[in-house]
Formats: sequence, structure tokens, C-alpha cells
Amino acid sequence: MDNDRESIKRNAYHQALKFKNTGLDEEAIFARLEKQGIPVDIAKEVAKNVLLKKLADKDNEIPTPLNSYTVWQKLLKSLFG
Repeated sequence: MDNDRESIKRNAYHQALKFKNTGLDEEAIFARLEKQGIPVDIAKEVAKNVLLKKLADKDNEIPTPLNSYTVWQKLLKSLFG
């Protein structure tokens, strides 16, 4: 029975990842998964996780200035000539 649930969950993630970069919100992703026959609890979990993954990916795309070698190089050059 656990294998069936894991298989359904894998399928749900496979389907949901197709919607990750479409601009759909969590409710829309949930609705599409539910429409495809994914159980409600799995569809909710997967939709939430896919949206969180999308947000995390966006956060990682934005460079942090303090982690930038160029910023540190310019700062040190301006301080020490």
C-alpha cells in the first residue's frame, strides 16, 4: 500500500513540476492535480512543495552582494588603494 502511495506521489510531483514556472499559484496547481485524480492530501502537499521550491529557486537566482567577489574586490581596493 505504501508503494502505491509513493507511486502516486511521484506521479504528482512529475505532473506538478510541469506547472512550476507557469505562474500558477498553489491553489491552481492543487486543482489541476486533483482533476488528474491525485488524492486531495497528496495534491495539497505537492502543490505547496512545488511552490516553495519555485520561491527558493528565485531566491537563489538573486546574487547576494556580500558573496560577490567583484564587490569585495572593489571595496578592498577603495579602502587600501
